[in-house]
Amino acid sequence: MWPFNPLRLGPVGRGFYQDHTLALGPSDIRVLRLHHGSSQDSDIICTLERRYLPQLPPSSNPKADLDCTALSYTWGDATSNLRKIRCNGTDFIVTQNLHSALYHLRDHLADTILWIDAICIDQNNNNEKGTQVGRMGEIYSRARHTVIWLGDTDLLSRAGLRACWAFAARSRADASTPESSLPSGAPWWDPWKILPPFLVLLLLRRLYFSRIWVVQEAALGKNLQVACGVERISWTDFSLGATIILEAGFGSRSSAGVGNILVARSLLPWTAVSGFSDPANIFRTLTQHKVPQIRNILSLAILFRRCHATEPVDKLYGLLGLCEHIKAGSTYGIPAAYSQNDPSHKNRIYISSARRIMEAQGSLMLFSAVNRRPQSLVWGPFAGSLAQGRQAPALPTWVPDWSDSGSAATPLSLMLAQTQNTDLAYTHRDLSDPYKASPEDYSPHLSLSGHRLDGISVLGDVCNTEKAQSSAWFSIRYTFTMAENHRLEILSKWHKQFRPLTQDAASFWRHFISTITCGSRTEYDEAAVRHLLRRFSTRSPRRLPTVPRTVAACLGILPPAICVVTREGFLQRILMYWCAPVVAVSCMWYMCFQLVPNFMFQEGWSEYGVNAGFLKADFDGMELRRLAMLDSGCLVLVPQAANIGDQVWSCRGATVPLLLRPSGSDFEMVGECYSATLSADERKDSADVAIRLV
Repeated sequence: MWPFNPLRLGPVGRGFYQDHTLALGPSDIRVLRLHHGSSQDSDIICTLERRYLPQLPPSSNPKADLDCTALSYTWGDATSNLRKIRCNGTDFIVTQNLHSALYHLRDHLADTILWIDAICIDQNNNNEKGTQVGRMGEIYSRARHTVIWLGDTDLLSRAGLRACWAFAARSRADASTPESSLPSGAPWWDPWKILPPFLVLLLLRRLYFSRIWVVQEAALGKNLQVACGVERISWTDFSLGATIILEAGFGSRSSAGVGNILVARSLLPWTAVSGFSDPANIFRTLTQHKVPQIRNILSLAILFRRCHATEPVDKLYGLLGLCEHIKAGSTYGIPAAYSQNDPSHKNRIYISSARRIMEAQGSLMLFSAVNRRPQSLVWGPFAGSLAQGRQAPALPTWVPDWSDSGSAATPLSLMLAQTQNTDLAYTHRDLSDPYKASPEDYSPHLSLSGHRLDGISVLGDVCNTEKAQSSAWFSIRYTFTMAENHRLEILSKWHKQFRPLTQDAASFWRHFISTITCGSRTEYDEAAVRHLLRRFSTRSPRRLPTVPRTVAACLGILPPAICVVTREGFLQRILMYWCAPVVAVSCMWYMCFQLVPNFMFQEGWSEYGVNAGFLKADFDGMELRRLAMLDSGCLVLVPQAANIGDQVWSCRGATVPLLLRPSGSDFEMVGECYSATLSADERKDSADVAIRLV
């Protein structure tokens, strides 16, 4: 290998892809022939060839008629530590990660045919790049094999792959599996039996699982294999083993990468007939009530918005191929179009795509993806300059910023349509005609029709469970005061804040529970939930049985008494006056506020008519939202960026009320909201007025 650090990736020199043997037609692609070589030979020699691959309409299960192996990988650092290979007799610059993949995938005796986007697509030709990117879903679904390249291997990665294989084999009760089928290089004994979750999490924290492109590539790929250095394991064993090992924490952010791939594969029509030997089918059964059934480019972009992409437009383009293969899925004719050295390209694509989605759906469900950040996130001496710097190139407030990969609230429109099985308020129209953008498509202004329902007068705290659980203060409270349930804590705060502001207690509880659960139809007793919150907010040592209170009192009184009656030396006094009281108070505090109340509280849940999954199943809508009170006294769930004075509007085409913020004569979009006493279809005597969003 030769260390090489040029200014950019690709062939050294110009005219490489313009050669008549490599020029592409409408139905052509390029494949890479990786010449064989020994492990001692560090030079990588390959040849780029043109193949005819006729375009086929997306089918339920496309045949693997492309005789090559598609490589699913990440580019890695494209600015330093680059490497050089020989392609068609020309020096070609690639990243370190791709160079390592080619080195380990090279066969010793025969050539290997690969499809790799960084080499098979001219990355400097925007027209070709857009066309070939649009066919990537078809290429991966028709390739005979797909290799998931995780990077170079080490001791921990080898142990992690073996742990996945072992747990998958155990789940299949295949006790007769020979040792020869183990991943290459794996020892016959496993010194890491107590660390499988840690090892698997290290694998899932690799850059590969955070990228948006791998969702489509791994979901559509046939005969998947996971490669890490010289180690190989089938995708079925890897995903099944990782799911079993991380069962308790599956669905967390650490395991989101493999979860995204399983969700994507579960959406494909041929997964339903693959049986329970396919982990994606198992995952489909477990998450059928959580994954949106409205499967279009909007719902997929919302589902995988926390993935990352080097180019912001790829947050949409990386899902086009997957959407085309999903049953009843639609891309609404959004094409892949790239532009270099144009800082406004991302904004123009996001705006035009948003208009395209709204035009195709005939509704305002797009606003469920708006994830506006609170202004308080910009603080400090440079808050003003940072805020102005953000507003200059910012998108219009009504356009979702897909490049924002942070936490986002559950989309209300999609959630209500999923949990309540309501009919959508729009008629789907498939716009498959070629998309020709006009200047109006890039306009930052949007005109709506609606009327004002009410305004916000009181705001509550934000429910941000992920942020709370990652803080040191949460850990301290968890240890000493049993405040581990952040959602119950927020509900208790909301109840204490808004209950005194209402007159009718019965109507408050009915509207309160109905609002925070977004009208959930789960069968539970309102009195039981009310008892649950009251019990949570009134926990104290006074409610403990006699024996724990007596033990706690003895632990608190005994150390001072010993200190008074003991007249020993200096060290003994230090021990009695300081160490013993600290230990005693800690034990007393832990017993009174953590152990006993925790057991008593959780054992009594069944008495309240709710189960342990109640907070997860019915309170998803309140996550990253606030509870607010309107001028009329109604309760409403609003986005975390809401401010006092924001207005609730009922707009035509929206399935839930919208929260708008006056900005001169125009309005800014804050997001969707929900109230048990307000309806988006509610009409007042006043006629609708024109609204312009900026």
